[in-house]
Amino acid sequence: MTRHTEQCNLYFDIHQKQVKDFYEAHPNTCRTCRGFGFIDNPDPYGAKTIDCPDCTAKERCPSCRSHTEYGCCSECGFSESSDPMILIFRVAPPPFVCVCGRKEYELYSD
Repeated sequence: MTRHTEQCNLYFDIHQKQVKDFYEAHPNTCRTCRGFGFIDNPDPYGAKTIDCPDCTAKERCPSCRSHTEYGCCSECGFSESSDPMILIFRVAPPPFVCVCGRKEYELYSD
């Protein structure tokens, strides 16, 4: 197997630390949708996004996992109608994207 570049390994390490730090600071955030409340719809003929099956579809807040009513959380203030730019600061980092062109990232040990 071909190894990733040093730059890619560095970025991966930084990303892993960001993810770890985020979930330590926000341990109740839904890991399926990373706190957004929705996921990409796997059905190519359906809506672009659907409610997250692990939180909003079960009337749970994606940020703190408390019970929600009508998409609003009285515990942390999350709202499905919030401006998406506000949500950016309350969601986990996106999945890692390799910078050296490989589609999947695998750790290699010497």
